[in-house]
Amino acid sequence: MLEGSPAARILIVEDYADARDLYVEYFRSHGFDVLAAANGLEALEVARQHRPDVIVLDVALPKLDGFPCSSASVPIASWRRRR
Repeated sequence: MLEGSPAARILIVEDYADARDLYVEYFRSHGFDVLAAANGLEALEVARQHRPDVIVLDVALPKLDGFPCSSASVPIASWRRRR
């Protein structure tokens, strides 16, 4: 990341808590602003509220799996957060 620029915001979507925590810790330790969700429906809500720059998405998720979740996330990407 460039010095003085805001950290990129990453949304981690993973239903296994241990794996999710590992990803969150890894990206935070590298200076990213990290959000997390445990299922597809939660991911869509978090994405709508916080507008992540990147979504790391598991494919096999409860409530709404990764494929329809990724399709629903595409319009969210057009919202682009202001820096």
